[in-house]
Amino acid sequence: MTNKIDNHENNQPDLSRRKIVGAVAAGAALAATAGISGAANAQENAQPLSREFSGKTVLITGGTSGIGAETAREFARHGANVAFCGRRESLGKQVESEITASGGTATFSKVDVRDPKALRTWIDKTANSSGSLDIAFNNAGIAIPPGPIENVDPAQYKDIIDTNLHGVFFAMQAQIPHMKSQGSGVIINTSSAFGSHAPNTQVPYGATKGAVDTMTEGVAKEIGGNGIRVLAVAPGAILDTDLFRFIGRSFSEDEISYFGTLAAMGRTGRPNDIAKMVVALAGTQGSFVHGTVVPIDGMFLQS
Repeated sequence: MTNKIDNHENNQPDLSRRKIVGAVAAGAALAATAGISGAANAQENAQPLSREFSGKTVLITGGTSGIGAETAREFARHGANVAFCGRRESLGKQVESEITASGGTATFSKVDVRDPKALRTWIDKTANSSGSLDIAFNNAGIAIPPGPIENVDPAQYKDIIDTNLHGVFFAMQAQIPHMKSQGSGVIINTSSAFGSHAPNTQVPYGATKGAVDTMTEGVAKEIGGNGIRVLAVAPGAILDTDLFRFIGRSFSEDEISYFGTLAAMGRTGRPNDIAKMVVALAGTQGSFVHGTVVPIDGMFLQS
């Protein structure tokens, strides 16, 4: 394989693989906190509610848009009482209103996962007020502008570590006592395809996701005997033209389609592709899934 993907003769975008991998890493992370909508999602959101998770309390970090918001909607459609947080209050309130208007139950709280004390206070309050903490989806994550390691700004590095790594660690630290006391629970962390397939130009991002994989396995071994399941999901390219501001421009629809050819399935993903799997893994369909990282990437960059 060459370092340059050059398909001008076939009218394909001329993009270096380095830029593709870096940009997709940023896009995959931002999908957790950037809105992606469409007719297909709207149709799915209008489906009647089921009651699979009736009476269950589901906690979601990074739930204001993208993967987090879609997962909140999906759990609510299945009857769960959803509590979710994020930094962007207006978007969070909008998602909360959409869910309640559709007959679901959801409560948004403005919480920054980089603040361990605020994160624990929110988790404790949610669990204590509802009487249980049944499912936790630790989804909050960010990316930083792709580029060589020598250009990474220390402040940006600290920000991505505090959000993607410390945010997951301290969330689990606060969630586990509640689940231990009730003798049950499910924790699902958001990793990435780049947790196991290191991206160039996005070394800090890949490092945080690799660490999430390791933490997930370690915690699963530590507490699995308490009736608690711990696992992670690893999204691939969950893309939209709005997500690529880090490289200075938006990609065209043709380029977005081209990224899909880098996955064996031949397409990019949507937030609901991830949300549906998270809900399945949290329920009875995933009852024997523990301590693993489940790829949801269409076999991205592996074909």
